Amino acid sequence: NIKLADTLYLKFDYKDDNILDFHLLTPALHVTNFEFKNINITTIQDNLLEYNVLVSEVFVSNNTLLDDISLSMLIDQDNKGSYALRYSSGKRQSKESVIQGGFDMLDDSFLFNFSNNSFVHFSNQDWSINPDSQLILQKNDVFVKNFAFYLDNQIVGLEGSLHKPMSLTFSFDDFDVNHFNPLISNNSIYLDGVLDGSVVFNQASFPILSGDFELNNFTCNNVLLGRLKLMNSSNALNDSVYINGVIESESQTMSFLAKYPLDNTKTITTDIEMTEFPVAVLDPFIKPISNLKGKGTGNLHIYGPLDSYYVSGQTKIDSVEFSIPYLNTHYSNNNMPLIIDFKNDSMFVENFIFSDSLHDTKA
Repeated sequence: NIKLADTLYLKFDYKDDNILDFHLLTPALHVTNFEFKNINITTIQDNLLEYNVLVSEVFVSNNTLLDDISLSMLIDQDNKGSYALRYSSGKRQSKESVIQGGFDMLDDSFLFNFSNNSFVHFSNQDWSINPDSQLILQKNDVFVKNFAFYLDNQIVGLEGSLHKPMSLTFSFDDFDVNHFNPLISNNSIYLDGVLDGSVVFNQASFPILSGDFELNNFTCNNVLLGRLKLMNSSNALNDSVYINGVIESESQTMSFLAKYPLDNTKTITTDIEMTEFPVAVLDPFIKPISNLKGKGTGNLHIYGPLDSYYVSGQTKIDSVEFSIPYLNTHYSNNNMPLIIDFKNDSMFVENFIFSDSLHDTKA
């Protein structure tokens, strides 16, 4: 799955049947779904063996992953050395990440350690890498041990094997979930809160996924919802992931069970039960309505492909209020609930009156 560009420059310098210097230049290199642009690789051998790699851009499925990549390595005669990796993430992000440290070349593996000044730039912040972290490269596997990023009191941990069957443990400690917002493609969703917990993904075990998360002061679209608990598991066939969630404030306001298959069909099945759930969370999604308010109670069943799912069930919304800015009107009804029936791709509302007290109108 390797494809070279049409242009390639390659130079070797030999002495006593050994390669002293090596130089490779190519405008592009394709490896499976990865595309590397403007590659420049050099090696210089003296008392130390020096490697330098420059890559202008790395693409994954035509999307830019990394920019301005620079890797340098020095190896001594005892097969020990040092390395420094620098890169940026996206053209608009000027701050680079710096990962550096030492390594040992063992008989069957490379052991990489990390210096105290290694950091990764993420969510407009520099996250330090725990100096106790280790990366072990073997012929058929990659291991991470005690690997952790931290920013003040926030810690993200990773440990396990990346080779199939993959076995990884992800952990979060005092992690502010608003760091995930730049990664969410839907700009109508904004999350906040403090995440704690861990989850284990092990392809060789049953269940394949296990672990719990707890998100305190969970806020969605600037609406404080309370405490979110997530419990992850899989079914007897290990072909689907189940997420069981509960949102609690003074009382339980929502519970849900979501099933996501692991067969790349990208379908979802979710059952949701709500009790006085604040519908203001949905305000950014419903245009041209704004300032949506009310408390929703009911049951919903969501199923189908992620990009064209269906909804069935019924909700009752009390104390409904909303505005229509371009009409300069504000409607409400505190005397009767708004009942909505969901049937696949349709919504049905019957016999509901909206009142505009400012203009003394009804709809």
